[in-house]
Parts: sequence; C-alpha cells; structure tokens
Amino acid sequence: MEEFLRSTDAECDDVSRIVARVYAQKLVPVDFTEFAYASLPLAVIDAPWSVGVGYTTVRNVVGRFVTVTGWKLFAPSREERGEGDRRLGELLDVLQRQSDEANAAQLFQNRQRTSTAARGILKAEAVRLLAERLCEHGIETFRDALVGVGGRYRADYQRVPGQGGVSLSYFRMLIGDDDVIKGDRQVLGWLHDALGRKVSQRQAEALLPMAAKVLQQQDRRWTARFLDGAIWERQRAKSGSHPAFSGKICSGWAC
Repeated sequence: MEEFLRSTDAECDDVSRIVARVYAQKLVPVDFTEFAYASLPLAVIDAPWSVGVGYTTVRNVVGRFVTVTGWKLFAPSREERGEGDRRLGELLDVLQRQSDEANAAQLFQNRQRTSTAARGILKAEAVRLLAERLCEHGIETFRDALVGVGGRYRADYQRVPGQGGVSLSYFRMLIGDDDVIKGDRQVLGWLHDALGRKVSQRQAEALLPMAAKVLQQQDRRWTARFLDGAIWERQRAKSGSHPAFSGKICSGWAC
C-alpha cells in the first residue's frame, strides 16, 4: 500500500476506478503456464517473439524449439524451478551452430522480423543477440536475471532491435518478477475503457501494480502479474479471439 499512499490525488482516483472495474467485471487472478518455463533460455526466446504478434505464434515457436532440442518445456511450478534446468550459454551453443537464417527456417520455423521497416532483423537474430548480451553480463539462470534486472543489463537489453520497454517488462514477468505488467495493447485497451482516456505504457506500468496492492487487501493472491493476466483474459474473451488461453489457470500447450 506504500506506493498508493505516496501517489498523487489523480493517481489515487485512477487506481480506485481500476479496482472498481475489476470488481464490476468479477475478474479473478489469472496465471499462465508460460510463467513456469523450465529454463531461462525459453524466456529469452519468448520475450522478443511476443512483440507485435498473436500469442499462438509464440507458443508454436517455443514448442518447435523444445521439440527439436528435446529440452524440458515447463517446471512443475514457478516456485519449484529454482535456477532452471538449462543455462543461457546452452542456448547460445545451439544458436551459434548455424546462421540466424538457418535457425529461423529450421529451429524456430518462423521467419518473422522485429519490424517491417528496413532496420528490422529476424527475430531469430534478436534472440541470439539478446542471449549474447545477457551472457556478457554473467546472466545464465533465472536467479541471475532477477538480481540484474534493475539496471545491470537493462540498457543492453533494449539496444537489441525491437526490444523496448514492453519486451523488457514481459521478460521480467517471465523470469519471476510478479510486480510488473506488460503494457501491451490488450492492457492499454482495458485501461482506456476503465478510465475513459488514453493511457501510456509507462502510466499502465505504474497504475496496475498499485491497483494490485489495493486488491491484495481483500485477496492476497492478487499481484501485478495476475492482474495483467486477468485483464488479458478478459480482453481476449471480449474480442472473441482464438482461445490460446482457457480457464483460470492456463494448463495446456497448443501448438
């Protein structure tokens, strides 16, 4: 609640309206299996690929990678995975055996780029570059990534083409930070409806964690990540999009 108490009157009003909308829509905390990846390398693949695409595509990409490599996909739970069963250097070993083009075609079977503009690179290349940058900072495991996320590698992460604040926030969620949200279009659309105005990514990343703290007073399961999941699921159901996630706890892998 400290953050809420230190907030401006306008922020307090926004948080109150967000909480009221959560109750009005009867949202419940939502978790997704992707947040229990068995190893850090899978989070490094997921985060860049998730930018600007439907999540079924990302699931397919990660699913193909573990099929080809034989790596474990999920840990029994987020809490039980520890440092993870694969190190980031192992991902680099796999990626550096062949070109980015070959990895896109054979390993990931997806040739999407970080942007349609001329400066866009293959997402397979973005994954390799991100893995290299993180390894340069000594990041090999979930624990390493969590310790360093505050600043140790933040700038280098965002220097990889296409990896801005949304990608970094989502990466933080994947590695175990429950106090951040991914300010993507689903979340921003919900906030627009809740507050009656356009909300920036930065504002979303400030308001939703504060709202989660308020919600925790009634239900301790609420975290910023679970609120993000609840909003995402609500927006997906509202739009009638492909049911990539189903139920309160996502428990399947649809490739």
